[in-house]
Amino acid sequence: MANYSVSCDGVALDDNGAIFSIVIYSDGEGFNSHVCRESDVADQAAPNVRTVLLDIQVWLTSIWRSDNGFLYVTDSEGNVHRYNGTGWTVWQISSQALTCIWGLADDNVYTAGDEGIVHRWDGNAWAAISSPLGDVIFSIRGTSSDNLYACGANGLFWHFSSGTWTPIDLPTNQRLLGLLTRDASDVLVCGAGGTLFRGAGSIWNDRSQPGHNFHALVEFRKEIYLAGGGEGIFRFDGISVTNVKDTITSYRLAPNDNYIASAGDTVAARFDGTAWFGVRYH
Repeated sequence: MANYSVSCDGVALDDNGAIFSIVIYSDGEGFNSHVCRESDVADQAAPNVRTVLLDIQVWLTSIWRSDNGFLYVTDSEGNVHRYNGTGWTVWQISSQALTCIWGLADDNVYTAGDEGIVHRWDGNAWAAISSPLGDVIFSIRGTSSDNLYACGANGLFWHFSSGTWTPIDLPTNQRLLGLLTRDASDVLVCGAGGTLFRGAGSIWNDRSQPGHNFHALVEFRKEIYLAGGGEGIFRFDGISVTNVKDTITSYRLAPNDNYIASAGDTVAARFDGTAWFGVRYH
């Protein structure tokens, strides 16, 4: 395509610092989605090597990597794609777009989207584990298969425990986009308009930061980071936020023990606690 736009819409990491990204190339009429592997964006001795693991004409929406190295990717047609290191398996999960995927292990993976239904992979099959929860779901997180949270459009927020989904009525109708479950008693949810609540179960404290838009939440080395869209990346100290990287756009974040990675606009980047390194897609 001679004239096209590029968007980096998802990111995952391995322990050695390789970045796995979703990259969308569009000319306004058609598009191609890639899942790319960047070998090492910070290695000055050996230049980064990009490997395209998937090239498909379906809009890819979210990516998660398990501890075993499997990649799980959702798309706008309701499919989950899984990469085992050599090839891809595809499952049709929904008749509508899936917007998020995340898991605790390869036999405990969750996805949801426009249908508002949470689906779970148990290692053998996918099954719905909720009825429609009322609107689009943008994020799922939890500490176990019996302690899950889902958030989404128009203030959608639900908790799953003891086999039952219970709505949580936060005083907001903003799009809730990001979740972080630090432990069973410390959960954070964020969204548009600087929305930020912290708590668990039925008790929540408003820690919103008006004037910002938050898209994702992660914990890295015991500190909380938020994706702030065009403002970059923020660190949250429990009371207020501080901008720690304002030279990139950030909509998605993914952590592991060694790095935190960000995706947004045309850049996928990673942070090792000291310095940021990244790659730009053209």
